[in-house]
Amino acid sequence: MAKDLKKTVKDPTDREAFVFQSRRGNNGISRIQAHRILAAAAERAGLDYPVSSHSLRKTFGYHAGGGL
Repeated sequence: MAKDLKKTVKDPTDREAFVFQSRRGNNGISRIQAHRILAAAAERAGLDYPVSSHSLRKTFGYHAGGGL
């Protein structure tokens, strides 16, 4: 996974580099747009609980860290 991210973001210290590029201009997507995309994906997947970037980050950390 880290290899894929490094391919996407060439310089991780570059504050202007975006993993999710906006279709409008040279900016990244807004946090609101990210929320809309995640909520729509959760709905299409048939999940009956809220999904957010924060919950995804927590779940990733739980599984990556061994689930203490």
